[in-house]
Amino acid sequence: MKRQCDIEGCDRKTVARGWCGLHYDRWRKHGDPLTTLTPTRVVGTAEERFWAKVDTSGDCWEWTASKNDDGYGIFRPESKKNMIKAYQFSYRLLVGEVPEGLELDHRCRNRGCVNPAHLEAVTHAVNMSRTDLPGKATKRRAEQRTHCPNNHPYSGDNLIIDNGARRCRKCKNDGQNRRREERMKDASRG
Repeated sequence: MKRQCDIEGCDRKTVARGWCGLHYDRWRKHGDPLTTLTPTRVVGTAEERFWAKVDTSGDCWEWTASKNDDGYGIFRPESKKNMIKAYQFSYRLLVGEVPEGLELDHRCRNRGCVNPAHLEAVTHAVNMSRTDLPGKATKRRAEQRTHCPNNHPYSGDNLIIDNGARRCRKCKNDGQNRRREERMKDASRG
């Protein structure tokens, strides 16, 4: 017969270490069988709920709640349909509305920061020129390169523009020749 969980007030049956499955999983994942898996829900005004999710102990005010795939904090000030980025709510709350035609840029480069002193209203072009997103930054760096990785120049007859990307004709031809030779070797073996 299985024993009851050793955690006070829990009447589930023991699975491992004297704990039920719930408490054992909490211990395995978090190092403490009493850890709550869901954060405490704050009830109150949007402003009260917002500040309950901000850690202001450092220079950057870290958003401690949910973040999107890009690392920006997300917040629902009114209803589930009205989700915005947490730093936008912070700016509107403490500074005011973002001027028409401008968007906010994190000068600290920390996407989880909601400190309005670290935010600057700039044009989209300025924001994108400062971006650290891999795709845009890589494209910008690639456009500044004068030679391919094999040190052939991106100029004159050696330059190929392929779907907007610059390619080296010498490297392309070398690759085609290498693949042709491999096919001929395979054909002669079989």
